[in-house]
Amino acid sequence: MDWLVDVVRGLIIIVFFVHVAQLLLPEAGLRGYARLVMGLLVIAALLGPVLELLRLDYPLQRQLFGMAPVPVDPYVRAGRELAAAAAARLAEPTRSRFEQQVAGWAGMAAGAEPARVGVVWGPDGAPEKVELVFAGEGGTAPAAERVRRLVAQFFGLAPEQVEVRITGF
Repeated sequence: MDWLVDVVRGLIIIVFFVHVAQLLLPEAGLRGYARLVMGLLVIAALLGPVLELLRLDYPLQRQLFGMAPVPVDPYVRAGRELAAAAAARLAEPTRSRFEQQVAGWAGMAAGAEPARVGVVWGPDGAPEKVELVFAGEGGTAPAAERVRRLVAQFFGLAPEQVEVRITGF
């Protein structure tokens, strides 16, 4: 209720000053333009509270205007599902490229291409764990600790987040 009292008080003050300004204007000349500008000022003062009322939060608008509640939950759920599907479509090429980069970097660090590269992704979209498997028939086995350290440093991971397994050498 205080809001309405403040709005009415402000309108009364504006109308009073506009009326005083019109009394002080000379009869001829720019009086018509001045009246137009002052009329626009009064209209703006009247529209201000109306626009503020329309910007109120939705539950209060429903209460003030007696509107029936709109079931928001199905729309929000559908929107979240669409957003998650779009994010997955956008993230898939990036994840694939990340795995290729890990395979390339691990291959350079080890001197042999990994047989399998797996990345476990966290809920925030960041890699939580990188799994590298080197499989070979003879030759020199790569140094697992060196590969783990270099891959972790290059991709900004903790060494515990990189798992290197070497089989068949």
